[in-house]
Parts: sequence; structure tokens; C-alpha cells
Amino acid sequence: MAAAAEKNERMSLAVKSAQFIMIVQGALGLLSSVLLIAPLTASGGKGDVLTSLVLALSVVIALLIGWWAGKWISRRRRVRIAALGLECLMALTYVSGRTLDPPPYMYSLVLPVVVLLLLLLPSAKAWFDR
Repeated sequence: MAAAAEKNERMSLAVKSAQFIMIVQGALGLLSSVLLIAPLTASGGKGDVLTSLVLALSVVIALLIGWWAGKWISRRRRVRIAALGLECLMALTYVSGRTLDPPPYMYSLVLPVVVLLLLLLPSAKAWFDR
């Protein structure tokens, strides 16, 4: 009976907000991948390879973030840790991309930082540690 009550417990606002932002990141990553296909194929490989790799990496990470946000029904600790790791990678791709070429959208840094802060709150930790 206690297991059923624990399973039906409502998600905290911090966890819901972080999950929503991660789903938005996944959608933006999907949109970015569609929008990046044309310029990358039109350049025929003559563009800056390192910048293209960083952009492609950030799109892949954004798609992984969106997919991982759907895994939150398990409430396992490793789900939170993996989400924290993915958000750190997303922030690092922004920083490394910023040194190569300024990315056009600030959400690349703001959203991961917000999710990291939300997931580090005690209420989020309590949600995943059950």
C-alpha cells in the first residue's frame, strides 16, 4: 500500500519545471538539426569543421536531453544524475562553441543553467531519491 502511495505522489514544481525545460531543449534541438542540415550540406564540407562538430554535438545532446526527460517516471537517482550530466555537457558545448564562434541563441546557456539549479534543489533531490 505504501508503494502505491509513493508512486502516486505528485512531482514537485522544481522537477516539473526542469522536465518541461528539458523537453523544450529537445524540441529546439530537433528544430536546430533540421535547420542545420541545409547549410552544412550546401557548404559541401568546405566550412569550419570544428564549428560544425560543436554544433552537431550540441544538437545531439539537446535531443538526448529531451528524450531523457521522458524517463523521469522511474524516480531513480541515476536519472537525476544523468540529467545533471547532460545539462553540464550542454553548457560546456555552449562555452566551447563560444570560443570558436558565437552561437546565435542564448538559450544554449540559460536553459542548462536553470535546469541544473532546479535539479540541485532539495525538493528535486528528494523526488529522485525515493
